Amino acid sequence: MFDKKKLSNRELEVVKQLSMGLDTKAIASNLFITINTVKSHLNNITCKLELLTTCSGRSTKDKILVWYFREYLGIKEDLK
Repeated sequence: MFDKKKLSNRELEVVKQLSMGLDTKAIASNLFITINTVKSHLNNITCKLELLTTCSGRSTKDKILVWYFREYLGIKEDLK
């Protein structure tokens, strides 16, 4: 399973905000960062979690949310 320590604290904050259904603009406002910084964090998260080649057909945000909730719920098997 993925080592959560790979993500920085700020990246984890972005993931948590995303999991609450917030969009990029709201996340930026809540964390006092720019929208471009949020997008950069989302890109870094996607790369660190190696989500670029998995969950094809889903948006970046959806891929991150699937990872987050699987980690949170402790789901280990692949979902088809």
